[in-house]
Amino acid sequence: MSDRSMITDSLRPVSGSGGFTFLEVMVALAIMAGVVVTIITSLNLHLDYTLDSKEAIRATIEARSRYEESVATDELDLARSNEADHKGAKEAGSEIEERAGLKWSRKSAGSEFVGVRRVTSTVTPAGAVAVSLSTYEAD
Repeated sequence: MSDRSMITDSLRPVSGSGGFTFLEVMVALAIMAGVVVTIITSLNLHLDYTLDSKEAIRATIEARSRYEESVATDELDLARSNEADHKGAKEAGSEIEERAGLKWSRKSAGSEFVGVRRVTSTVTPAGAVAVSLSTYEAD
């Protein structure tokens, strides 16, 4: 028998072995299932992060909006007068309000700098992390 005929004989399928065994198919399915579960879990995690980011952005926009409203309506002057009434108090001029499903608070307090006070607006969406914006203003 020549070498060429041995090679071609070894490449021919033996009758009854023309496909995959049951075990090979099950292993392939198990690997594919593992990959699919990993992809779905990763996608779910990233969707949660996206929704949390969306809430944080919404809260930041709300905090900025509330601060601009308070500046426009001179509500900060009220905080200044509250601070003057409570000399020696660590925190003065605080206010808490709930609006559009967000808990909003504003606090006015002295700072480590003379003649400057810190105004902090904090917005907390339901079930999300609070967002705080701080500004410094001259007394």
